[in-house]
Amino acid sequence: LLSLREHLGEYLHVKCVKVIGNDATVIYEENITLSCQLTDSDDQLTRIIWKKKTRENPEEKFFFSIRSGDKTEHSNGLGNRVQFIGNFAEKNGSIQLLRMRLLDEGIYTCIFNLINSGPFETNINATVFGMMACLCNSNVQCVVNHKTLGEELVLNYTIDIHCK
Repeated sequence: LLSLREHLGEYLHVKCVKVIGNDATVIYEENITLSCQLTDSDDQLTRIIWKKKTRENPEEKFFFSIRSGDKTEHSNGLGNRVQFIGNFAEKNGSIQLLRMRLLDEGIYTCIFNLINSGPFETNINATVFGMMACLCNSNVQCVVNHKTLGEELVLNYTIDIHCK
């Protein structure tokens, strides 16, 4: 039997095409960056497509695409709230979503279409946190019951929570 090295030649180099993306979190009404990068591919890129599946619409829908020359196309609702911040020539499909709403929270899918090797994709979870409400001079009552106490212990507090 021939060894693998003898059979395939002196050098065996395997490339694994990957799409790298990271989950992201944002506070309500702030901007979020969804990073998406294709690595280890020399194949020609034809298009980058973004899809979303959100609280507002749980059915996955196309909403943004990028072609050569960083030309973009919008559809299905986000319009000018989506900005392409990547670089098509460098296979960077990163986008920024502006003024995130709670209904925008969900799964965003970045897909790279290549001429010969097919589509490669990754899912990115986008989480939106609501703003903390400010409480001023709120009355809070703590009632303690325990068998060692002769009667109920009632503690009254006034609290202020300061936020930006």
